[in-house]
Amino acid sequence: MNGQPRQIYEFGDFLLNKPERQLTRAGKPLALTPKAFDLLVLLVEHHGSLLTKDELMNAVWVDSFVEEANLNVNISTLRKVLGESSFIETVPKKGYRFAADVRENNAEPDIIIANYTQTRIIKEEEETTEREPQILPARQTRNNRNLIFTLSVGSLAILLVGAFFYFGQINSSSQPAPNAEALDLYQRGREAMERRNAEDMKRALHFFELAIEKDANFALAHAGLSDAYSYLNDYDVLPPEEIHRKVKAEARRALELDDTLGKSHLSLGNMLRDEWDFAESEKQIKRAIELEPDNGEAHHIYSHLLLDQERFNESLRESKLNLQFDPHSTAPRLHLGQHYLYARQYNEAITTLEETIRLAPNYSRAYLFISHAYELTNQNDKAVAAYLKSKTLNGADAQSTAKLQKAYDAGGLKKFWQEELAQTLEKAQKKYVAPYNIALLYARLSEKDKAFEYLEKAYNERSPLLVAIRCDHELDALRADTRFADLLQRVGFNKN
Repeated sequence: MNGQPRQIYEFGDFLLNKPERQLTRAGKPLALTPKAFDLLVLLVEHHGSLLTKDELMNAVWVDSFVEEANLNVNISTLRKVLGESSFIETVPKKGYRFAADVRENNAEPDIIIANYTQTRIIKEEEETTEREPQILPARQTRNNRNLIFTLSVGSLAILLVGAFFYFGQINSSSQPAPNAEALDLYQRGREAMERRNAEDMKRALHFFELAIEKDANFALAHAGLSDAYSYLNDYDVLPPEEIHRKVKAEARRALELDDTLGKSHLSLGNMLRDEWDFAESEKQIKRAIELEPDNGEAHHIYSHLLLDQERFNESLRESKLNLQFDPHSTAPRLHLGQHYLYARQYNEAITTLEETIRLAPNYSRAYLFISHAYELTNQNDKAVAAYLKSKTLNGADAQSTAKLQKAYDAGGLKKFWQEELAQTLEKAQKKYVAPYNIALLYARLSEKDKAFEYLEKAYNERSPLLVAIRCDHELDALRADTRFADLLQRVGFNKN
């Protein structure tokens, strides 16, 4: 590590005061843990230089043995606090670099310009209302730089030019930066996807499509569109063949535009998982992680792939990495709860999902998963309440949920699931309902022949939902049947 230690620094609208151990933004103090503050000071003091992970850990955790995950968590925290993931650049397999332009607070006012061979300045539009800072995904920030102009006006005053400048991604594929509107629409799409419900997934599609209208060569927007369509498989919105055409086209387009972008490989890996090509899916997801090791979403998707194959220990590792890289988001916590549910660790699932609901009280899928965990631990009243809450949050009308409650009150869980099956079959007469989801209801009621009938329909339409059959607890009643082993084999699982 090189560079002389300094005491007070400015970057963007932040001021880092080392002696006072204070970080402020536009004069407002920001809270940091002691280790996160020490880490930030170290990165800023050596801005522009690569610091290896060992160097950072040895300097910040003196005389202490810590795992690399501690460093990853603190880097993630800093990115959240700074609100600009381009400040801290990941150098895959090596370490981190503070990429913003930094100057000492007591230096003469001057114009600081970073010269790079490929840049594009995007001015922040003036707004009449305050807006939360946009947090750009780490995959969009490799080799980004922030350009801050500070202008000296004689010796009497300093005029700070009222604009925030964002340099587009610079990478070996020489893709130009997206325009400001496309970038904003992309981020809004990612934020909508994070909420994991049908309506927000549709909003995500809309934002990604608008971003592509603004910039047809914006690889991240194509990758986002592929991912959002893939998630629609969970919500009975469109038949799988229609969804898959779009997933495949957008994933391929993202990779064509930028094959150095981890998110492009991740979208392709996700698409291959939907196609039941588990080996090739794993190759693409591993490539995504190699390119962007601190991309939490890559660890999330990899955890799903491992869960599909009942590789529970590996899945848990990836689930926890996902949460460590994005500890302030509810989606990684939801997925960890789902992991515990599929791994048959029901008490751990309940604890994790209750925490998820505490943080996000309107998270419909959290209620769905916890309802299963409650039922499997014989907490039937809680199970029904959580299931009905999930349906309500996903738009179910009061009349249908009232009928379900009445059925449960009259005849317990069996009557409850019979009523749910009846309502689902009635809905299937009017709109698409995934055969896999109907099969799950028949399996709950131990109607095996009907369950296999609908699983076969799911197989014939190449449903991506079938990736879960090996670990899905809702199918446990069918596992002893020879038809189940045959289906596993045809989907691509070699059950040992």
